[in-house]
Amino acid sequence: MGLVRFCMVQDNPRGFPTLVGVPRPEREARLFTRANLDHRLRMFGNVLLHTLKRQTDRDFSLAVLTTTNLPSWALNQLSDMLDEALGTRAFVISAPPSAILRQACRAALRRGIDAAADRFVTFRIDDDDGLNVEYIAKLRNQLNKSMQTEVVTFVPGLECVVQVEPAFRRDPRPFSGAGLAAIHHRDDADGTERFLSVYQLGPHRKVSEHLPPVVIDDGLGFLRLIHGSNVSGVGMSRHGHLYLWEGYASMSKAFGFEDPKGLLASLVQT
Repeated sequence: MGLVRFCMVQDNPRGFPTLVGVPRPEREARLFTRANLDHRLRMFGNVLLHTLKRQTDRDFSLAVLTTTNLPSWALNQLSDMLDEALGTRAFVISAPPSAILRQACRAALRRGIDAAADRFVTFRIDDDDGLNVEYIAKLRNQLNKSMQTEVVTFVPGLECVVQVEPAFRRDPRPFSGAGLAAIHHRDDADGTERFLSVYQLGPHRKVSEHLPPVVIDDGLGFLRLIHGSNVSGVGMSRHGHLYLWEGYASMSKAFGFEDPKGLLASLVQT
């Protein structure tokens, strides 16, 4: 099951690195402007949902975690987009600002994971990123082989700075938050409860301190967009520069975009 946080503003002020310490009402005022939400919904539909619709293995569920304070028009549009793209396999979990992320994840698991399954996967992806069209198939292959609770990371990834002339890099670093997954085994009761979902593993770069890691190095695993309304530029890989034509070709081959140049142009904020 995939877990996506969409503008999930909570009382805890640590959720958005650029707004640490800012009171929740002010964070909501900044994030819930019509322009910002329109931009995030456009990226969510044209990037993330695009790559999920094109998965070669479509046997997965998706939970989008958000806040009960999300404007109703945005919530309705979010729900409609999910229904059109993935049908009943996708749903929204709206949590009050006072709730902690663990509570929202538990609600998602109850709805999206078969209680009789002896093992299952949770994976995380941001609402403005994408996954290789064979991501689910490769993750299922690892699930079938798995003998223990473990964390799965895909390398390398493709990073793209969204601007008038995009910039592309290959990110060889393991344990990116994009596409990071955890395989849970029911017979490991302590581990299943402690690591309720992939989000309960702590900072994504340090997950291997908690669980045995599996590295899948088989082509570009994820697409990570860097733009004016996120903080992904912090810590961007300084290696693996790609020419524009290489970046566009990679977006088409690995992520199924028919017109990557046009897509990126449509996502530039003016």
